[in-house]
Amino acid sequence: TSFPEFRDRTIIFNGFSKAYAMTGLRLGYIMAPAAIINAMNILHQYVVLCPNVTAQYGAIAALKYCRQDVDNMVAEYSRRRQIMIDGFHKMGLPLYEPEGAFYVFPCIKETGLSSMEFVEKLLEEQEVLVIPGNIFGAGGEGYIRCSYAYSEEILHKALERIALFITKYRNLNKAK
Repeated sequence: TSFPEFRDRTIIFNGFSKAYAMTGLRLGYIMAPAAIINAMNILHQYVVLCPNVTAQYGAIAALKYCRQDVDNMVAEYSRRRQIMIDGFHKMGLPLYEPEGAFYVFPCIKETGLSSMEFVEKLLEEQEVLVIPGNIFGAGGEGYIRCSYAYSEEILHKALERIALFITKYRNLNKAK
């Protein structure tokens, strides 16, 4: 409705997994002009059988009763996002401040470690698991992906351990 001139050329894909914490139920929807939906149905009917009944009833309940829950989750994830952003800024690591998702992507290049080396050593030395940025493509090398879909207590503990790790490898890299 923001751009009525594009209504006939707009396709919206969405789902319930993240917005309504229905992970694993794999239920989504598409909004598009009728001609596009008809063409999609021709392909879809031979690829997908149907969503399970549990997911369908869950989606109905989510749409009817869970608006406040979604608002509460958004506020909670916003707090957790800020904890992570502040934590990595405090460590002196640059990162893009995400506007969505549950992840931050700080730059770890100053440690002198590749993304994979960083992940392996961090897990071994500090028992914190993050994802190497290079699995998202060559541009991700030198970065790590960190989820903030955990309790604030766990996030603070992980950030403390990552800070110790960063300090160690930052100093080792400077000594080279």
